[in-house]
Amino acid sequence: MLDLAATIKHHFPTFFEDLNALPDYRKRKEYEMYEIVFGNLLIFLTRSGSRNQFDLSVNQNMADTIFKLFDVKLSIGDNLDKVISRLSERCLSELKVKMIKHLITKKRLDHLRFNGHFLLVFDGTGLYHYDYEPFEGCPYKVNGDTKTYYAQVLEAKLVGKGGWSLSIATEWLHNGEDISPKNKQDCELKAFKRLSQKVKDQFKRLPVIMLADGLYANDPVFTLCQSYGWNYLFTFKKGCIPQIYQDVQSILSVQQDRFEIEQLAYKNEATQELIAQKANFITAIEYKKHKVNWIDFTEEIRKEGEDWREENHFTYLTNLKVSKSNVFELVEAGRQRWKIENEGFNTQKNSKLALEHKYVRRDFERMKIYYELLQISHMLEQLTLKRKEIREKVKAIKVSIQQLFLDMAAVLRYVPLSQREVRQTNELKLTSYG
Repeated sequence: MLDLAATIKHHFPTFFEDLNALPDYRKRKEYEMYEIVFGNLLIFLTRSGSRNQFDLSVNQNMADTIFKLFDVKLSIGDNLDKVISRLSERCLSELKVKMIKHLITKKRLDHLRFNGHFLLVFDGTGLYHYDYEPFEGCPYKVNGDTKTYYAQVLEAKLVGKGGWSLSIATEWLHNGEDISPKNKQDCELKAFKRLSQKVKDQFKRLPVIMLADGLYANDPVFTLCQSYGWNYLFTFKKGCIPQIYQDVQSILSVQQDRFEIEQLAYKNEATQELIAQKANFITAIEYKKHKVNWIDFTEEIRKEGEDWREENHFTYLTNLKVSKSNVFELVEAGRQRWKIENEGFNTQKNSKLALEHKYVRRDFERMKIYYELLQISHMLEQLTLKRKEIREKVKAIKVSIQQLFLDMAAVLRYVPLSQREVRQTNELKLTSYG
């Protein structure tokens, strides 16, 4: 918690002023708005998993520590929910964008750049499912006599080596009133049009390489990326664009070795395995009004005394220039797409960040509010834990992140904070993330 306080002070010096500037509709108030919002963020930052569990974990020592570090008086979960529910998701989304823009402007995220560009992943995930309609317009699936409703989001996240996955924009899937065979339900590609426009409006000059799975490898998305000035690197599978697949097979049949390149085997020090990589690529494939480049990549791994075995195989389509000198770098960039799944959705779902916990069951606007609170909390958490000295400490004591949070919660409840430690927080100089 000391490191969190130092992180906020270092990266976002006006953070609490920004929280206090959020709309406050109360006529009488015991707590300031920044205390209410930060109290809600602490539900996630302490990995409580729910408002009720957060209430149970708060004792006087924890309240005293939070006040000393952040000048925040803690309120109970029901009061936090009551006040926050009158906000709009837009307010918190704008706060998240402001925080990301500040980090970019101050060059705090430059370590995530690839050839000067940010790797921006678009991907969707399901959050909750219901056997009743939780809110009007909730997408659904019908299986026989069973109708199941799903709350789903599409995310745009900045990703990079070291497990970074930072939400910069979110779009919820939501049906209109006129669902019919001609006007189908909302889907990921429809939501992408809205979300990509949102990202372009909010980050007009952000240099982007868009990463996405094969669903996005199509003419409308290529055209949109071209109009936005975005580069792209998409996973490509046989069924995505048959014309391109057939053209690739025809070229390979007569020029199999023309663009093939192998990278010398090297040792993975962590697993003591030898790794050999091979890439093949074809440039300037014509598809409608576009020229795209195709990359095929295979990675084989061998332990000492064993035969080589294929471990990974990826194929990509890109508008980025491909050559023998950069093909392996492009593949490495493309592989960062998995960060949105692993360090993004999976971390948020399978830890006590509790992405799939139903903080709200029927109020769509409040669902979106808690989702944005979680994304802001996860940003603060990453900025805190991914500093070099923190990573080195965690590695030295050989403790998992989950255990780290359990230990932190215990310290918050039972270990008094001294004024000397508060002063140390104010004087702490943060190291880089590289």
